[in-house]
Amino acid sequence: MNTIQRIATISRMASARQMSSAKLTPELAKIKAKQEFFQLADGNLVHEKTSTDRVLFYVSSALVTISMGMTLKFYYDFSFPKKG
Repeated sequence: MNTIQRIATISRMASARQMSSAKLTPELAKIKAKQEFFQLADGNLVHEKTSTDRVLFYVSSALVTISMGMTLKFYYDFSFPKKG
């Protein structure tokens, strides 16, 4: 059992990607800054961090609400058909 744990530890250490700060290119620095922006503890959820995300979230929520209303209307109309 001890051998299995040692092999697992070695394989995890060998497979882990090592990134040094010396190889930080401008593209990686930009990505790192964006990651830090989304990790800020400002009380906003991820979908509320930027204005674009906020607009897309509220538009999607509105579309889901409208769709649910239309679905309920469809069920009601087919449950109680008009006589005539």
